[in-house]
Amino acid sequence: MSSSVASSQPTDQTDDAADHDKGALAEEADQTDISMLSITDGQNERGIPRVKFVEDISSFAESFTPPASAELLIGAFSDLFSKFKAYETNLSQKRLNYQQKIPEIEKSLLLVNHLKK
Repeated sequence: MSSSVASSQPTDQTDDAADHDKGALAEEADQTDISMLSITDGQNERGIPRVKFVEDISSFAESFTPPASAELLIGAFSDLFSKFKAYETNLSQKRLNYQQKIPEIEKSLLLVNHLKK
């Protein structure tokens, strides 16, 4: 029994450390003025954001008040990446739907051309 108690203590300490890190990151996110507008550069005609190219990460992080940490920047770009994956899924589904409609459209076009004659 004592071995299970000993093995659970490091896990509890690890969980406490992870909770503390999450809390510190959440607090930093509240204090740092970072938004999608600060990492994007407008959007294209479909409403998909254009990502700013960042040459110097250090100066980019320092441009926020207070300066953004690497974790906060990674989180912001991860959120943006998730949005891009959602756009990709949506566009792939639309493409598949349109490809499935092609045979029916071709049949309709043949019928219209036949009726014109």
